[in-house]
Amino acid sequence: MISPLTTVLIVLAAAAAGIALVVSGNLALQESAATLAVTFGLLAGVAHYIKSAPARAPGHAVVEIEPTYAPLGTEEIERARRGGPFDREAVVLALDSIERSGPRPELPSTPIDEMRRVTHLPAKEFRAYLAGRLETLENEL
Repeated sequence: MISPLTTVLIVLAAAAAGIALVVSGNLALQESAATLAVTFGLLAGVAHYIKSAPARAPGHAVVEIEPTYAPLGTEEIERARRGGPFDREAVVLALDSIERSGPRPELPSTPIDEMRRVTHLPAKEFRAYLAGRLETLENEL
């Protein structure tokens, strides 16, 4: 849609161009009117661009990033269940990522002290922890 300012500038450009064409014998007036016609035309173009340009955040571009996670296969989960703290941490982080990609994107990652405690649990307690997290996740989804 053309704004009122753009319309006024187009009318002024057309009027100045008309004056430049009609005036004969006075070269200074012709040049001045032609210069005004070009100037008003350029200003109309700039005004239209500014009015129709999409809104942007000042000073930086906004980039939207979809939350993603790399799902672990059953082999990786089984190895992590039997493995050490680093393998278990991968499973806990995958669960955190799945929770954030679901209905609760505001959830933070598991705190460091909690991660340390969970990754050093005996195998049976770690399986119980995983079962509880998965049950909670299934109920929320």
